[in-house]
Amino acid sequence: MVGEPFVVTRSRTAVAVAGGVVVVAWLALEARTHTFTRGAEVITGVAIVVFVLVAAPKVLHERVRPFDIKGVMIWGVAALVVVGVELFNLFAGPRSQFPTISSMTNTLVGQTPFGRVMLALAWLVLGAWLVLCGS
Repeated sequence: MVGEPFVVTRSRTAVAVAGGVVVVAWLALEARTHTFTRGAEVITGVAIVVFVLVAAPKVLHERVRPFDIKGVMIWGVAALVVVGVELFNLFAGPRSQFPTISSMTNTLVGQTPFGRVMLALAWLVLGAWLVLCGS
């Protein structure tokens, strides 16, 4: 038709494939670093910035959906307890006597690239579950 602009549409499959490629690339980079190092912090920070930049336009245009205040309170109390225990253990003394969640998982499975990939993948799956099903 004459006069209609050419519009490029993205299919869900293409977006899912692109997202999968980005996740695999991030996991490969994550596997090459060691926890609690500058490289690991930079890779994690870049992933957070990319996620915010990609998700922000979608989130800003979504309609606010109603939420259950009881569920928010339960998640809030659980988060406060975890953060409180983590901060106490972080500042109470050496990690050998007061381990944090990250130091325990690092000791258990974070010593090999495969273990680091599995930890990062579990972290992504947990985050996706919280976003999609957690409310």
